[in-house]
Amino acid sequence: MQSVVIRGNQAYLPNIASSPSGPLKFNVDTQAFVNVIENAASGTPVDAGATKSINMHLGARLPESGKQKIFFANPWAIAFSNQSGAGNAYVVSSGSDLLVKLNVDAAGKLDFTVGVSTTRYIDLNDPENSDTQGRNAGKNPLGIVIRGDNAYVMNYVSRNVSVVDLNIDSVTQVIETDNLPFDGSQDEQLL
Repeated sequence: MQSVVIRGNQAYLPNIASSPSGPLKFNVDTQAFVNVIENAASGTPVDAGATKSINMHLGARLPESGKQKIFFANPWAIAFSNQSGAGNAYVVSSGSDLLVKLNVDAAGKLDFTVGVSTTRYIDLNDPENSDTQGRNAGKNPLGIVIRGDNAYVMNYVSRNVSVVDLNIDSVTQVIETDNLPFDGSQDEQLL
């Protein structure tokens, strides 16, 4: 189940949105979304709509220089660099093994980090990077906690935690939380 996070008087819900109209194409009729609910901590909750919510797929249209175009499949969890004022939000993309970085302004509006078509992402399972390959790969991230300048991302399939330095938006350490099943075992096949 996706997690809802309260920040100030707003609730943030990572989810998958879908369009009832065509064309039937994965990047058109389904989108990685973060909905914002106003008055979540007090008063009557209402959907903030497009004024604060964000379709994260729009930030995947033009990747940063040196990165490949990857859609942010299955947004699952969200955490913030601070609990009030302007800062950053980090959304776990479980289907893509990514941590997606967004800006959040003092009013709680989410926006992309680079431009209208580009937002930064941190690849937790990059086979070209020794910090995130093999046993260090972060596969199927499902949870995130931010403490100080670090994000701790729980990776379900790889049974580890990726430690991300938020000053450089990079994985700096991987902590094993459980042994992986033996190669070729039934447990490995199930996992």
